[in-house]
Amino acid sequence: MGLRFFCILILGIFACSKVNQWKQPTKINFNVDLVEQSSLNGKLNFESGYWSIERFNFDGIRTEGANVYFTKEYSTFLEVVFGNRLLQELQFDIPQGIYSSIMIRLESSFKDRPNLTLEGRYEDLTGKKHPIRFELKENETFTIEGKSLDNSNNSINLLSDVPTNATITVPVNQWFSKVTEQLLASAESVSINGINTILINSTVNKPIYDLIVETLNDQSLNAVIVQ
Repeated sequence: MGLRFFCILILGIFACSKVNQWKQPTKINFNVDLVEQSSLNGKLNFESGYWSIERFNFDGIRTEGANVYFTKEYSTFLEVVFGNRLLQELQFDIPQGIYSSIMIRLESSFKDRPNLTLEGRYEDLTGKKHPIRFELKENETFTIEGKSLDNSNNSINLLSDVPTNATITVPVNQWFSKVTEQLLASAESVSINGINTILINSTVNKPIYDLIVETLNDQSLNAVIVQ
């Protein structure tokens, strides 16, 4: 009886230890950046912008331990400048473990200002460069899949005490894949801060805007996770 009790006690301690192990937190830092900023054979380039986020949803499936789900709501919009890697509002402590799937959803609502902007330059057929600005004015939920930078089986190993960085990549060239030089050559320009700018939003150059919104609605984004 003594040996049996001892074995049960050891197994119980081991089980508790395993449970506690999967409850240990690890820090993950999210940021957002532009990738593949050029399109139209390099004639259309985006350099900067921001994204106003209203709600952040995280849904992770672990191979061991309970799955992880949480939502972070921002009382006012969280304005994320592309390329800014020091955002405390996008730093989270989550349980460590091997995740077979990580899905993120970012909700972005249009109210009294654009909820996503892109700024850059367009070089026309004569070689002249024009400032260009895209303003998203839609209620959008962006679906983002977490992917390991170097992982052949798609699992993501998040370890305690090892900070993890995750870059949500915005594929601008794909969003503008249906926009032709002919459309931009005939696009309307407006004065923004005293500079003639090709503005694309829901009221100015709307046919181009509709093409871009249709494309981004058909595509999900990736979060490249690096330890």
